[in-house]
Amino acid sequence: YTCYQMYARMPTGLAPETVIFDGKNGEDFRAETKFSVLRPETVESLYILFHLTGDPIYREWGWEIFSSMQQYCKQGVAYVALVDVTNPREP
Repeated sequence: YTCYQMYARMPTGLAPETVIFDGKNGEDFRAETKFSVLRPETVESLYILFHLTGDPIYREWGWEIFSSMQQYCKQGVAYVALVDVTNPREP
């Protein structure tokens, strides 16, 4: 659940490369770095969890992350890293 929240709480729907768990500003974690080099293994893990448990929430979470990758990282025939996951306007 925490891994998914790292994606879901960012404006782009993509997780930062690193986070800090410190409880500051009323948040349980915050972005330490703002860039993302993409982590497709998260989507793969959610796919496996869906097939092992049959719980559709894992499929939904994986689709959300994949859709964000499509929207913010797909460039032609390849995918690129994102400079700032907190800025949905960042190319």
